[in-house]
Order: sequence, then structure tokens, then C-alpha cells
Amino acid sequence: MLGLGSSITSYPTYVGEWLDTRYLDLDGADGTFAKVVNMANQMDHISAGDDTDIGTNITMSFWVKPTWVMTSSGTNTTDQHVAGVDSSGSVSQENNVPLIAMGQTSTELHRIRTNYQIDTGSSSDRNRLQVEFRSQAGNNKQGDEYYLHADNHGVTGTGTGLDNTGVSTGWWHAGNTGGVNSRGFVHLAFTRGEGEWTIYWNGSALGSRIDIDGGSVDINELVINELWIGKNFTNQSVVPGAYRDIAIFKEELDSDGVSDLYNSGNFFDVRLHANADNLGLYWPCNDANQLGNGDNSAILALNGSAKFKDF
Repeated sequence: MLGLGSSITSYPTYVGEWLDTRYLDLDGADGTFAKVVNMANQMDHISAGDDTDIGTNITMSFWVKPTWVMTSSGTNTTDQHVAGVDSSGSVSQENNVPLIAMGQTSTELHRIRTNYQIDTGSSSDRNRLQVEFRSQAGNNKQGDEYYLHADNHGVTGTGTGLDNTGVSTGWWHAGNTGGVNSRGFVHLAFTRGEGEWTIYWNGSALGSRIDIDGGSVDINELVINELWIGKNFTNQSVVPGAYRDIAIFKEELDSDGVSDLYNSGNFFDVRLHANADNLGLYWPCNDANQLGNGDNSAILALNGSAKFKDF
């Protein structure tokens, strides 16, 4: 599994040793999320070479613990939501769990985002993992979604269908975590070459892809200014969650490479991965001094009550 024969000393590097005893904890309080600023300075580590290809040949990998709480405000599946806090500091009902996204924070454009999508907020449930990137044209995007229930229940373990009157089955949240490791975390990987996105749950690819492409996509990497964890680019709301070993490769890892990242459910130093030569950014989430690639501008900054917490 570990590529001990390959180079592991170039980049990424960070201050401090790798540990498996701590994680990034976001409790969902007002203003609580983590971010990396000056992301434009990091693009050369994770893109193929020019200023417009960040969505091509990429893998975003991380462990996430679903600590968000889901409730139902009615008696049908279109009312499910998770508790969050909106941009004004008020408790809100969120239809999406923002996982990890990077982009131009002042607009809805030039971004790559990963979400757990619950419903549309009006008339249709989703229960899907979603990944997309958008360019400077407002509705132009390249994205894909995958159900967590239905055909994929054997992979995710969240249930075969959605509960008609509540949230006890199907939906993904603290009360229905699906398949997790001994620490309560799920490993997710979002990979893309030059075609469609593939999403992996605990090393296994999800099936029944739903295409949400639209128009020609052309991202300007020079305006991607921040990476956010646990905060929504769309409405600036925050949602609880816990994270570890956030890694971005500048290649589309194959199924074997993703399986090695999952590592049978065991955390490990991703710099020892067989494809570490193409590992561009990495945050193990042990302490605030960790750097993405030896550059101070890549520090993972904690906001609000975000903290690195012992298991």
C-alpha cells in the first residue's frame, strides 16, 4: 500500500509530526469553519500547468465524520434539513452540508465544491454526494451527483430507501452514519480526468451517476482566493462536521490508488502514498501550524470555535 520507494521529501511538507490522535472539529457555532487563504498561490501545486485546468486531472480526498444533525419539519421527504448557522448568526435550516470547496469567495463562479445535497428546499429530495466546478459563465459547470441510498446502499450503509416520515433511514447524518471506521469517519474521494467525476466512499466507487453538466467550463485559477471547510460558498452558512487528512492530488487516482488512501479504514500519512509525487496539498489536521506545502500562505486557519481535538 505505501509507496516507500518513491520520493516523499519534496512537497507537501508541514511543521510537526503526523499524528493519528487528533482531528479538525467544527461544532457548527456561528462563524466556525476552517480555511486556507491565498489559494491562488497554491494552484501550481494542484493544476496541470496553465491557469484554466484546475478541474482536470484532480483528486480531492479526505476523511469526514457526520456530526451534523438532521431533522424533519414535516411528514414527507421534501422537508428534511440539517441545523446550521446562517451569515447573520441565526440558527438556520440547511438543505446542503458544505464539505470542502475552493474558489473566488466574492462570487458563485470559479470554484470547485463538494457537498452532501439533501433536497432542493422546495419539492424534491436528493440525498446525494455532489461535486462540481463552475467557470466564469454563471450557469456553466461540470458536475456529477451520486445517491447514498438506492443502488449505492451496499457501499454507503445508509439504507436502501428514504424514510417517508423522518430521517431514521437513508439520509446521512450523526444518527445514521453509514459505514464508518473505528473513529466514526468515512473516507471520501472525488476524482476526475478529462471526463466525468467519480466519487468513492470508503474506497469503493459509487454507481448510477447523475450528470449535472451545463455549458463550456473555463476556470480562472488566478482568482481562486480561498479554500473553505464546513462553510457554504452559496449562502455563507456553516454546518458541523469533523475532518482529517485533507489531500489534493494533481492527477485522477484510479480505484487502486483510492483504495490505498482508504487503507482498510486506517488513517495514515498521505505523503507515503504510492502517488505522493503528484500530491500537491495536504493538511493532516493535527495542529494549527501544519502547512499545505511548506509555504506559510497555505496554513489551515481556524475560525470561530474550530479546533483540533483529541479523539
